[in-house]
Parts: sequence; structure tokens; C-alpha cells
Amino acid sequence: MAQSAPRDIDLSTLWSDGTGVTPQGPGYTQILRGSDRHTAWLDGFTSNFNKEAQFVTQHGSINLIGDLPQGYTLWVQTTGQKPVVLLFGHPRGKSCRAASNFSNHVNELLNADHAKEIGIWNQVRAENQRRATAAVARYNEWAINQRIQFGLNHPLRDNSDYVAAWGLEGFDPVDEKVAVQKERRNNPTIAFPCSCVFR
Repeated sequence: MAQSAPRDIDLSTLWSDGTGVTPQGPGYTQILRGSDRHTAWLDGFTSNFNKEAQFVTQHGSINLIGDLPQGYTLWVQTTGQKPVVLLFGHPRGKSCRAASNFSNHVNELLNADHAKEIGIWNQVRAENQRRATAAVARYNEWAINQRIQFGLNHPLRDNSDYVAAWGLEGFDPVDEKVAVQKERRNNPTIAFPCSCVFR
């Protein structure tokens, strides 16, 4: 059975718990998105993530593109004997030295992001059902009046059936994807339990 192609993920488009904290003092230079060093770090992270069977089982093989989660940045520390790449922005206030150390946190971030998406989908579906029920009730009231006044036999619709509302005047369902995008834009942060171990 052929393996599916890795899924491209831009972590900067997800909800994030990044704090935006950056290193203080001299000896630090930020690694900018698109630079060779930034790309190399993402490649190293991708490789480490895809070696974890548990993560791949949950999310499939991934290919990181774009940038880090919002509030996280990469820096080179040059105050020691040799340059060290550090990740800043973790809620605990600690820097992460190796890409492999951040894998577990990204796995938890992906899970939290998906859970929030599902929560929004459920809210939207409940709202759309409410709107559908109201639209069908208005239609049925109109149809019954048409029968009484004019003897016209308009079929009644099941007001518990979401599909029954399609095409009815006044039924304006919320788009799930638009709702998720709006929530990401208006409330980009997320909090979740973290089990990171820093080495």
C-alpha cells in the first residue's frame, strides 16, 4: 500500500500559544523567515516530527512550510564557544534548543487546534439547525395559510430536517470554513496543557 504524500502545514496559520517573548541582552540575532537557516530548522523539525510514530498516526506525515506558530521566533546565540539556535516564545518562558524538543509541543498544538475547529463546527451546525428550524416553521405557517385562504396544497416540510430549509426565503446558513477563519483572525491565541520537557 502506497504511503500518502506529506501534508503541508504552515504553523503560523494555526491558533498559537506563543508569547512573543524574545531574548534580552547582547549576543542574539534573529533568524528570519525564508533564510537558509530558518528553512534548515524547519526541515530538521519536520524530520524529527515524522520519526515519531505516535505523531504520524494522529496527523500523518507532515511537511512544515511558511513560518513558526505566531509568537514564536528563532534566534542564534553567539555568546558561547559556538553559535546555538534557540526557539523563543514558549509559555513557560524557556528557550528550546533543539528542533526535536519542540516536536511534542507542536503535536499538542495541532491537537488543540483541531479540537477548537471541531468546537466551532459544532457551534455553527447548531446555529444552522436553529436557523433552518425557524425558516421551515415560517414556511409551514405560510403554507397552512395558503391552504386555508386559497385551497392551495403546498406540502409542509419537516422542521427538524436541516436540508428541508434549503432554498427557503430567509434561510441564511453560516459557512463553517468562514467561521473558522474569522475566529482565527479575531482570536489567534489558544491555551492548552503542555507536557514539554526541555533539554
